This record gives sequence, C-alpha cells and structure tokens, in this order.
Amino acid sequence: FVELGIVTSIEYNHKQIESARKGQEVCIKIEPIPGDSPKMFGRHFDETDMLVSKYILRSSNKCKPMQ
Repeated sequence: FVELGIVTSIEYNHKQIESARKGQEVCIKIEPIPGDSPKMFGRHFDETDMLVSKYILRSSNKCKPMQ
C-alpha cells in the first residue's frame, strides 16, 4: 500500500469537473501530501496497481454513492 497524495482536480474531455460517474474515464491530478515525497508512476506504482480512495470522516458528508 502506497499513499499517493491528495486528488486536487478531476478532468473529463480537458474540462474540470467536480466528480466522476462509475465507469467514466477521467484524468486526476494528485498532489503529494505536505511533508511527504512525491510518488512516481513506474517507480512507486504503475498501471497494474489498483487505486482506491481514502477519506476522512469530516469529508464523508461530501461523498455521494456512485450511480
């Protein structure tokens, strides 16, 4: 398990969006966690790794089920 960082933006067709739907292919920007070293694609993780999100309780009210 490698913690990559914080998702700071999501894009679809080169336009920023607030959220993505299940099955939708999007581009995400991940910023390193403050004080942590950046993780590099191909060195710390690659396309075979599964990405999962982690959220803290105070942000859980912003999460909505995937439709």
